Amino acid sequence: MSEYGIEYVDSKFGQAGNDGRDAALLESIQVQSESHGINIWFVHAPFAAEYSISSPSQANVDQGVEVALACVDGCAFLGGSGVVTHSSEYLEESESPRERLPRAKEALARIVEHAAPLGIQIAVENLPPQCLGGRSFELLELIEPYGRDEVGFCLDTGHAYLRGGEGATLVEAAAPNVITTHNDGEDD
Repeated sequence: MSEYGIEYVDSKFGQAGNDGRDAALLESIQVQSESHGINIWFVHAPFAAEYSISSPSQANVDQGVEVALACVDGCAFLGGSGVVTHSSEYLEESESPRERLPRAKEALARIVEHAAPLGIQIAVENLPPQCLGGRSFELLELIEPYGRDEVGFCLDTGHAYLRGGEGATLVEAAAPNVITTHNDGEDD
C-alpha cells in the first residue's frame, strides 16, 4: 500500500475477538504494518449497545469504557495518534439524547484520564441522527472541558450527510476540532 502513497490506516479493536491488549495480535499488526511501510493513525472503538458509554445500563457503560481503554493501550503500543469513540448506540424513539449526555461525559472523562498521559487523542465521532452525538451542540458539549490535543471530533462524512442541511451546520461547528475523518459506509 505504501507504494501507492498510503502511509496511514485506521484499525478496529474490540470486535470479533480483537482486543487492544492482546500482545500477539498487536505484535502481528505491528509486524504487518511495518513490513508494508504503513503506520496506524487511529484505532476505532466498537459501536454497539453493549459498549455504549451513555447507556442506561452501568454495566454497558463500564464495558464501553474498558474496551475504549484497551483501544487506547493498543493504539499507544502501535504508535498511533488516537482512538475514535462513540457517545451512544442507536436510541429508541422514546429516548432523549439529552438524558444520556451526563453519563457520556463522565465515561469520556475516564477515557481521557487514561489516554492523555499516553499522548493518545480521543476523537468523538459524529453519529447518525438517532444517536446521542448526531447533533453539533451535543458533540460540542461533550468535548468542551478538553483541549484539542486531548479530545476532538472524528468527522464521519456519511453521518453528516444523513443530517441533510443540518450536516453542513454540524461540519461548520465541528471544523475547528476535527482531528480525523472517515466514512464508515455501512449505513450511510
